[in-house]
Amino acid sequence: NAAAGKVAQDQSMAAQAAYQSAVARNNAIIATRNAEHVGMVGYQRAEIQSMKTAQTVGEQRATFAAHGVDVNSGTPVNVRSSTTELGKLDVMTIINDAANKAAGYRATASNYEADAGLGLLKQEAYSTAAHYDREAGDYAVASSLVGGAASFSDKWLGYQQKGVFS
Repeated sequence: NAAAGKVAQDQSMAAQAAYQSAVARNNAIIATRNAEHVGMVGYQRAEIQSMKTAQTVGEQRATFAAHGVDVNSGTPVNVRSSTTELGKLDVMTIINDAANKAAGYRATASNYEADAGLGLLKQEAYSTAAHYDREAGDYAVASSLVGGAASFSDKWLGYQQKGVFS
């Protein structure tokens, strides 16, 4: 029966759409977690960079002092100030890079969420189509039975009029 085949096909498509929707939803969860992880790692890296900069500034101060240079004026102050500013720039760059990567993961998560929603709509559409295909098949069977009965009735009447059964 063609209607039964169409119903089975629609049910299969509905199941496939549901599966794809679930996969997309799981991918969205993974992308969201990746965004959170990238953000945390970025802030940890920024903190480490800040500590490295502070360590470098301390080493510069100690080196100047060890060589008998006044560390509170002139070049030593300028060097430490430049190192501190470059360290701040490094920290901001690390944070910005992490934020950009996290934003990319969040955008990917949003796309997966949209795919999941579309999958659910497809599932519903195929399930509805299967329902109507089943009904159409039932009507086709009923129509066939009625048509067969009408044909039988016409033939019966024709045979009676010809006296076949007398």
